[in-house]
Amino acid sequence: MLLIKKPFIFMRHGETQANQGNLFCGATDIPLNESGREQAIKARRVLKKLDISNLNVISSSMQRAQQTTQLALPDVNFVTNADLSERSWGEWEMTAITHSVSYFDTPPGGEPWSAFIHRVTQALNNILLANEFPLIVAHSGVYRVIQFHATGSPNGARVPNATPVRFWPEADSWQQQIVQE
Repeated sequence: MLLIKKPFIFMRHGETQANQGNLFCGATDIPLNESGREQAIKARRVLKKLDISNLNVISSSMQRAQQTTQLALPDVNFVTNADLSERSWGEWEMTAITHSVSYFDTPPGGEPWSAFIHRVTQALNNILLANEFPLIVAHSGVYRVIQFHATGSPNGARVPNATPVRFWPEADSWQQQIVQE
């Protein structure tokens, strides 16, 4: 399944204790920490530079994404989508990331990459079909799925917390740009 070629903005949620501690967080539904709340408020200033009056905002249903959305866009109504939830890392959840992990591997009791990419791609396509220029607030794993469609690989630099990234199609490829303050 391919990603529909329409422009959108993606923003990863603000920092959590799991991010700070370099832990697999995955499907564990934890809130933002103080730094994450500050990051989301800072993202508000960045997003104000964009014409967000026509943006439809869709957030993962996980609390860290919803909190980021509420803090970054306090006057904007948004909807949640459970299919934008982070990948389950199974037995690795809330354990230290001590080694390099292939996204294609399935952790014990976790969600296979093939199921995750299918779930997220279907959610993204539904969002892109229903919205002219959406802002999607979700997780690092969702960003990896977008990267997979944009570059053919989920690997690469990790998207910073609460940092908007604009994606747009160009011919046979995707372009992306971090939105700066």
